[in-house]
Amino acid sequence: MSIEIPKGINLKVGDAKNIYAVLSPDTASASKVSWHTTNPSVATVTGSLNKYINQSIGTVRAIAPGEAKIKASVTSYITNSAGNTVTTIELDDSCDVTVKKVKIYLSPENIEKGKDMPGFEFYENERTRMIELADKVSNYLIERGYDVTIGRNDAPSKEGKEYASGRVTESNNMYDSNPNGINLHVCIHSNAGGGRGPEVYTYNDTVAEKLAQRVQDRLFALYKTSFPNAVNRGLKVDNYTELVYTKATAIYVETAYHDHLEDAYWIINNMSSIAEAIGKGIIDYINSL
Repeated sequence: MSIEIPKGINLKVGDAKNIYAVLSPDTASASKVSWHTTNPSVATVTGSLNKYINQSIGTVRAIAPGEAKIKASVTSYITNSAGNTVTTIELDDSCDVTVKKVKIYLSPENIEKGKDMPGFEFYENERTRMIELADKVSNYLIERGYDVTIGRNDAPSKEGKEYASGRVTESNNMYDSNPNGINLHVCIHSNAGGGRGPEVYTYNDTVAEKLAQRVQDRLFALYKTSFPNAVNRGLKVDNYTELVYTKATAIYVETAYHDHLEDAYWIINNMSSIAEAIGKGIIDYINSL
């Protein structure tokens, strides 16, 4: 009898993948296959039976960046003509697992919206504040082992640039994000138009909605500590170009309204807490995979 599993797989943090231990001959029973990991802090494995009698499934989950070896083993019993066991042979095979960091792209507002707005000079403008916030989100995630890129142009963008289809975009960051194997693309903004509180946008993407919900839950819980009667604005759908054309799972976070006096002060006075809420929401999503 022999046992064989794949020789190597690459995963990113949060991934789960099934690998198969195949016994030969195909009449051999896989019910006695045992699965083990050499580094459970990097990758775990759970065994289960396949519909084929000679196959066992090992579900490998990526926990943290690093390397681990997944081993499948089975005991082969050698019997004599009388059916008595005369010896046993331990058979095993292993699979090298490499877990890579999740690559996160933070895309802060790049237009100086709200600049010189009467009574709101203290806020400066949305671009300045959201770049400051993105820096804090990045620091929070990097400290926890994530690979983070912040997209920003050297000069403010001009509002009103149109693309072939979709809404006006304030940033070309999607063209920076798309070629670089980004897993999660998070646009960071403050809002305007007469409302209150945070909301998160997606573009008809059920996967992105799960990420958006985790971030919105964290942001609104924080916001509600300052404004107990606040109404949760929840998730929204829109065809912002940066959502439509970014290859990675993309969300568009509106932290609060910079044209409402209390919200503007809330953003400025709670930068670190808002950054932590966004970071925790992202990590909540990754851990849920």
